[in-house]
Amino acid sequence: MANSRLYENALSSLGAALAQWHATAQRIAAVSGPDPQNQSGGEVLRMIEAEEQLSAHPANADPVLMTQALDALAATSWPASPTEFQKAYETAIEQFRLHGRPIRLSPRTLYRYLNGRAASGFLQQLAKALRAAGRKAHARRLDTLIGDAATQRPDANWDRVIEFVRNPKVWPILLGQEVPLAPRRGMFVTFDLDTPTVRGSARWLHAALALWLPLDDCFLELRYPTTAGELLRFPTFADAGWFRHFVGAPVGEPCGWTRPHKSIDPAPDRQPEAVHATPSLDRLSSPNDLRAVPP
Repeated sequence: MANSRLYENALSSLGAALAQWHATAQRIAAVSGPDPQNQSGGEVLRMIEAEEQLSAHPANADPVLMTQALDALAATSWPASPTEFQKAYETAIEQFRLHGRPIRLSPRTLYRYLNGRAASGFLQQLAKALRAAGRKAHARRLDTLIGDAATQRPDANWDRVIEFVRNPKVWPILLGQEVPLAPRRGMFVTFDLDTPTVRGSARWLHAALALWLPLDDCFLELRYPTTAGELLRFPTFADAGWFRHFVGAPVGEPCGWTRPHKSIDPAPDRQPEAVHATPSLDRLSSPNDLRAVPP
């Protein structure tokens, strides 16, 4: 800990809170969540220590922000339960989301990917929006399609769910409800650089984007254009939250980069990434910009 970048950058600013931060770091390192494959306090702590978007170097750096975030973590009252501990961590860093430096690229199209609980939660939000619009029959039908696909009933699949959502009788209703694309006020996105990414395999994309494990059957892509003045920022550990697979991009890079899972062959390429304020469903140019990516 004494030789880490975090320690060197925060030493002079934290002052009296430094000892408290050491105690906090020890608590974080000791946490083991209910799913050790995804939740590890030691990995989260190393993620914070390796963070370079909030370092004392030029280009992407903001050591003041790093110090403020560490101060908030050190001042937090930590519960004993691993699950409650993670919630307390998320609460402490919430105020620092979307505070990274702007990236130095202006992509034309952004891609948002959802899998597992995030994908299921988004689809359930669509059903909730239909109910809010007074279309209870549509909502019940969508709930049924989601349930059938999740339980893999005969002739049920996620494509049928998306087909229903994109129906001309359903899509305009959803747009009128301003459904957010993520539950938080900020979210991760990726985009193409010089060579467009082939986005035909959920398995490859899941590994390349270092998404939450494991890979579930439901894997959604939301594609939408950037707007004038769209502010895309470098992701930081505050944006990543309690997620051990995040790593900040090296200082001086034009954008953030994923750290792919190495679980498939051929190994996936790293992908550009950024965070920005969460838009609503009406940012999609057409219903075809929402799709279920095949395995």
